[in-house]
Amino acid sequence: MHSETTTAFRLCGEQTVRTIADTHSALLEYYAAAPNVVFDPTAITEADLSVVQLVESARQTAARDGKKICIAGPLPVSLRDVLVRGGFLNSPEDALFWATP
Repeated sequence: MHSETTTAFRLCGEQTVRTIADTHSALLEYYAAAPNVVFDPTAITEADLSVVQLVESARQTAARDGKKICIAGPLPVSLRDVLVRGGFLNSPEDALFWATP
């Protein structure tokens, strides 16, 4: 989905160190297209810390640039496990970001 204000970025398949460079390149295009990016993680089949680092970096960049980043859709088990093991759900702010409406 693309609009003037929001673009949805669907994270699909394997999101690991082996594939994250391609995901990063695609994200840069989406990020440039609209002031708000919605990550849709529902189609992730495998995840490691690299996808979490990419999303966290995007959050920091968006905050710096006056843009918004959010998550939509349920987190797949593989991503939720990485978040739990990495302690990314320990702070209320981070837990709120990763929680889906």
